Amino acid sequence: MKYIRRTTVGLLAAVLLPWSGYAQENPTPENHELGKKVYAAPDGKLFVWGKANIYLRFSTSPEEGAPSHLLKSQKVTDSGKSAKPFQLEGHGKHTITHPRDHKNLQKTEGEHIFHVFDDSRLPTTKISVTDAPMVVNGKNIIYGKPVMATLSFIDEDSGVQGGYYSLNGSAPVASKDALKFVEEGDYRLKFYAFDNVGNKSKISQRYYSLDFTSPESSYQIVGTHLDNILSPRASIKLKSKDNKAGVQDIFFRFPAKSKKVTYKKSISMKGFKDGAYSLVFGANDRVKNAEKNKTFDFYLDTIPPVADHRLIGDQYQGKKTTYVSGRTKVELSATDNKAGVRRIRYFLKSKRGDIYSEPFGLPQKNGPVNFSYQASDKVININKLKKQRVTVDISQPTMKINFVGEHYFSRKNHYIRKSTKISYSTADNLSGVKSFEYTLDDDALMASTSVFSIAVEGQHSIITKTMDNVNNERNNRFLLFVDEKAPELFPRFGVIPTEPGDAQGNNGIYPKKTRLYFSATDGQSGIKSIQYKINNGKLRDYKAALTFPKVGNYTIEVVGIDNVGNVAKQSINFRIRKY
Repeated sequence: MKYIRRTTVGLLAAVLLPWSGYAQENPTPENHELGKKVYAAPDGKLFVWGKANIYLRFSTSPEEGAPSHLLKSQKVTDSGKSAKPFQLEGHGKHTITHPRDHKNLQKTEGEHIFHVFDDSRLPTTKISVTDAPMVVNGKNIIYGKPVMATLSFIDEDSGVQGGYYSLNGSAPVASKDALKFVEEGDYRLKFYAFDNVGNKSKISQRYYSLDFTSPESSYQIVGTHLDNILSPRASIKLKSKDNKAGVQDIFFRFPAKSKKVTYKKSISMKGFKDGAYSLVFGANDRVKNAEKNKTFDFYLDTIPPVADHRLIGDQYQGKKTTYVSGRTKVELSATDNKAGVRRIRYFLKSKRGDIYSEPFGLPQKNGPVNFSYQASDKVININKLKKQRVTVDISQPTMKINFVGEHYFSRKNHYIRKSTKISYSTADNLSGVKSFEYTLDDDALMASTSVFSIAVEGQHSIITKTMDNVNNERNNRFLLFVDEKAPELFPRFGVIPTEPGDAQGNNGIYPKKTRLYFSATDGQSGIKSIQYKINNGKLRDYKAALTFPKVGNYTIEVVGIDNVGNVAKQSINFRIRKY
């Protein structure tokens, strides 16, 4: 709905003015924000900026600068306040008329009607660019050769006052001729227009780039490789970079003499034979810049290394297996024809295996051990797993000293008699006994297990050395004491005799219930037992003191035996009476 303001006019003429005064006749981009608000078109139409504050003045003359008077409403006049402006409401044609007066009837013909056009619409802008290979990348339009751009400005109301543009942030200039873009680079173009009442169009912005540079392609080896040596599991990935338009297509020939094809996925080496190859490739960008062909020469290595092993240290070849000791180590080696050996992996304790770096030992326990190994080269060609089996022998052979005759062991000593026979027995449950040697009291080394005895009474030592076929060694030292001395006996009565006997205590007289005690000592092997018999009775083991409840004569025979059969005997004669 168009806004119509009707005003009673009492003077001969009225002047319609925006509050900011008259506009400059030749506005520039810098002063358009304060530019003119009213424009008189050549056809007589009067255009007013839509947001302008409008005042009415009356004058009796059409001359410029003639006296005029600012019109105030009656309300403002009565209050003594300044005149208040009004605004046109809505874009388009507005009318100011003289209303009918009840005292002075006036005509309502055309000379009493005044038209004012509210111009609130912004000018519009357009741009057109000459044909060239192009692509849109986000906000940026990229061309593959020089172009020309023509700017157009339109305003259907008060008309276009002028169009302006700014290139790469430079100061705005008036648009006259087509813009030429001939050098490779990036351009940021801003353009806009003013109409004749000061409306400014929206600022249009375009981003252009001229791209005359071809893409830059490269290759990437995916998978295991060493410089330009590739494994059969490797593939070649082609990629190309273009800083402006972007890559359109990548082309390649592989092998080099084959037909050129478009690259779509990585080029696999699977199925190709061992040997030297060449790959030719290149790319086009999206604005038809073409790259010169590139070549990548490489060698395809499909042959795995050869691996072997060697046992270092103790080893013995049995009938069915090879015996090794806990000190034995396994040394691995490998050779390769092209890329070189990468590493050797061996499998002993874990399913995943271990990387070989130096000779390794075997588990420190008896029994069969399986180990396997394989080598890989530097492009991960892996040879077939090689399996080996050995038997680990970490146990020392056993050696036993044997005694036939009197023998007693105590306090780390073997107590024997001169008649005792000594021998040795050896055994090994895996690789078998290799040798046995011994020395007696630091005498010459003897390599024999025959029976012998020791004729010299006293302390002796025997040192033995037993070795199995993988050099596990057992050394033993035995202390032996040849004991030929009988123990000493010590009979004791619990009371003193009523009448003493001889110097040895025989034939003494003792009261009833007298107790008789026996004890014995032995200098080496120790007492084994004490026995006694009364009056030629049965020989009994001595366990507690003897008592004599009956009167009479007694003969006690006491026997002391040490742990290697040396015997001491003694007789005691005495009499028991009532008092």
